[in-house]
Amino acid sequence: MSCREFLETTAWVKGEKKHWSPRVKLILAFVLGLLVLSPAILGIYWQLLLPR
Repeated sequence: MSCREFLETTAWVKGEKKHWSPRVKLILAFVLGLLVLSPAILGIYWQLLLPR
């Protein structure tokens, strides 16, 4: 194991937080928002657009 891998492993074991990039945060927010809103969107579609 190289010195860099050892340092990364010890940082992970100690629980040091790594900062996520804004792009990753945006993608996660979009996916979570879609999962939260999908039942509401499906319900609106079911009520308004499907033939009765």
